[in-house]
Amino acid sequence: KQIEAARQQEIELTTIKTGMKVPVSPRDNHKVHLEFLLQDIGTKVQAQAQNFNPDEIPILKLEVEHGAQHVSYLASDKANKELVKKYEQGLKDSTDAIKTLEKQQIDMASAAAKEAQRLAKTPAEMAQVNEMQQQIQQKESNLSL
Repeated sequence: KQIEAARQQEIELTTIKTGMKVPVSPRDNHKVHLEFLLQDIGTKVQAQAQNFNPDEIPILKLEVEHGAQHVSYLASDKANKELVKKYEQGLKDSTDAIKTLEKQQIDMASAAAKEAQRLAKTPAEMAQVNEMQQQIQQKESNLSL
């Protein structure tokens, strides 16, 4: 049953990688799904250190959201109190790691905007730089929420 649950979560992750949300079934083996999810998230976060890809951030967020749904189902049984704490901490740590990646993305965009500003010569180029800076400020304010 555990192998089947892991296989099902792997199929769900394939769907999540396309940017789609996947609903959690109350019949899922939530423990196996969460173990699989947290391992996948950890692997992806570590991979970002070697090859940063900002396109992974929304996928990581969807995975955390999916994991939170599993935790919610697991929490419905009071006997799982300690297990729920463990998985909530894992999801919190994952969320913190994603925020760090988002900050890294903002820092990279800021550096690119400064270089673009230095190189901008025409009014159109200056307007593009201003638009970039506004987008960066928006991302920074969203991150601090």
